[in-house]
Amino acid sequence: MRPNAYWIDPTDPTTLLPLISALNVEGTPFETQLVQSAALQSRPFSVFIDYLNRIESSDPTRDPFTFDMDADELIVLNDDPSVMLDALIEMALYMKGFLTLLGVEQTWKIQVAIGAWRHVRRGMRAGLGLSVTPERAWAAQVNPESVSVYDEDTFTQIVALAGCPDVDVVFPPGTAPELVNAYQHLSRIIALVADSITVADHVEFNQRLLRAVSLIEDKIAPPSRP
Repeated sequence: MRPNAYWIDPTDPTTLLPLISALNVEGTPFETQLVQSAALQSRPFSVFIDYLNRIESSDPTRDPFTFDMDADELIVLNDDPSVMLDALIEMALYMKGFLTLLGVEQTWKIQVAIGAWRHVRRGMRAGLGLSVTPERAWAAQVNPESVSVYDEDTFTQIVALAGCPDVDVVFPPGTAPELVNAYQHLSRIIALVADSITVADHVEFNQRLLRAVSLIEDKIAPPSRP
């Protein structure tokens, strides 16, 4: 196996030991929490820590991990143990069959799915007794040059922010009222998609997500450009 790659079998906790050692969390609460998160997986998988393309974990609008869908590999762009916990939870969702909407033409639909996954992740962390970042722990100032008009571009940006439960969005003077209303509705819809969902509830989650996307497209999204 290539360097910084780890094969994890959820039925065998000893396969997690090399990853625990790499993260330098032996004997800490993170060790137990990583074992808990790895046990959520439905089948063996690999984890690759990509130091070359590292993303700092301090940006709440970007998740520093992704999936290689061809190889069932979790690619983590940060070696922060807390990031690894989130990544392992989302890997469990991915392997269970939660829809990602990756590949869908409209980017905003993918952002709705990403936001719903974040909410599921928060709920599952709390259910496992893991630490959860307080809601609205960060503030984000929306670019005043881009929000005076409610169009496809600004809508996509707002969907991405609405899917960040840790971010308090600050709208500058001159923001289109439709954009503020859209953000408020989107935040509630995305949270409701994930309400009380666990890793076993992929069918319910997928149904809710598709209904939410259809509702947003019909009632909230601006008309598409011709």
